[in-house]
Amino acid sequence: MIEWINMRSRELPRRADGLGVFTVALVALTLFGLLASEVMEGEALFFDRPVLLWIHGYANAPLDTAMRLIAWTGSVWMMVPLVALAMWLCRRQARAALYLLCANGGAALLNVAAKHGFERLRPAYWPTIVHESSYSFPSGHAMQTMAFACSLLFVLPRQGGGMPLAAGALYVVAVGASRLYLGVHFPSDVLAGWCVSLCWCAGLGMWMMPRLAPRPDAGGDIQVR
Repeated sequence: MIEWINMRSRELPRRADGLGVFTVALVALTLFGLLASEVMEGEALFFDRPVLLWIHGYANAPLDTAMRLIAWTGSVWMMVPLVALAMWLCRRQARAALYLLCANGGAALLNVAAKHGFERLRPAYWPTIVHESSYSFPSGHAMQTMAFACSLLFVLPRQGGGMPLAAGALYVVAVGASRLYLGVHFPSDVLAGWCVSLCWCAGLGMWMMPRLAPRPDAGGDIQVR
């Protein structure tokens, strides 16, 4: 009886985490649906133009350089090596490495499909210092950085308190803000990108979570079942 109680008590945090992930994914899916419906109808979202113009009011040469650098950290030239490095670090945990590959690779494929599905043109409120030729919705930088941060949080041992979450959130928000500053995305593009990757990584993670969950006797390491 005591052993059964102890086993159930260990399962409670796992179930609570699963419920939390499901709730976040549901909220993200709902928000994406609202944004996508407006974009499909060809209507401008009420906050897109005011937010972009407000951000552009702070533009200056030093910020131009800083934002271009921050945006580069969310580009394919940075994301592919980062994902490869994360997979190499998880090389002894095959399912964790597979999850990282599917989460990030799947997000990239979803972004290409969504861009060509919505075919939203990029904003043109001022001459930009960077030039993009692809469609705008949803933001690829937002999707890839969110997918990378979320997938890492799923496979990292639960150590360090809230620091990994805070660091991941700061990175994702910084890259998203840089795309707005550079004038190559609407705010709704960035929000939609975050939502899609949250849903994708959460759904994939919930499916693989029982196999990725650390065992009580593993010292926090991820064990392949």
